[in-house]
Amino acid sequence: MTTTSTLNSELILVHVAEITADYISGKSGLDVGKKIDEVILKHLNQVVTVSLNGVEHVSPSFVNGAFLYLIELYGEDYFKKYIKIRQANTKVAALVKESVQRFLAHRQSFFQKLQTNKIFALTDGSVESQKVLAGLLSTGTRHFTFLHGEQLQKVASFDCGIALMASTQVSDAFMHALEQAVRAQKPVLLLLKKQLHFKVEETLRPHLQIIRYDPNNPITSIREVNKLIQSRQVRKKQGSAGSATAEEALMWILLGLGAVWLLNELSEDK
Repeated sequence: MTTTSTLNSELILVHVAEITADYISGKSGLDVGKKIDEVILKHLNQVVTVSLNGVEHVSPSFVNGAFLYLIELYGEDYFKKYIKIRQANTKVAALVKESVQRFLAHRQSFFQKLQTNKIFALTDGSVESQKVLAGLLSTGTRHFTFLHGEQLQKVASFDCGIALMASTQVSDAFMHALEQAVRAQKPVLLLLKKQLHFKVEETLRPHLQIIRYDPNNPITSIREVNKLIQSRQVRKKQGSAGSATAEEALMWILLGLGAVWLLNELSEDK
């Protein structure tokens, strides 16, 4: 990362070619995304310029890790306002633009269609995801049914699901439940821990939407969901007294994440 001064402000510049020489793999792309995120956290609400000078080609997987990861973390508005991609050749610029536009179109379509009465929740079985769920349930919400064991077979009877994933070491039952939900065309919000590399299979992709969370700072996730709520992209189902909308569901989730973060902060010896 390079910081240079101009007459009015400093230029915060990230050179992708200084981070990696692999512009193909999703894992390498995620390494770039993590590095950009580190710079963002040091310069919140400031423009970060990402230079693709010297990058002759990229793959969609690399773009997913480097740039779509940032949208999952900070949201579309923040990305458009503060992340500037520069010095890309014509071919690379076109591919990045196409990947971002396709991702945003899918994201908008997913949230516009998402409406629910019955929501299932499942975790990857890790201690951290169990803590997140415990924080969620401690808010007193009655909108979720936590599925485990043989209950995972019942995902098709719900309207949508929330899957908490804090580790890539997930059980077969967890993945089977996701696959069952997708086969039944049930949309699933995957709350994925920041910095995890998780390759979404093509069969899961149409009905899966990732929202990244930072266990140490859930505010970035909350910011994006608040924007979704304010823009009314998530529409309320009519005529269902006492039911939960996706708006309420997302807010309960983030309250849970915030509760876990706060409990962890309070329990740590300073």
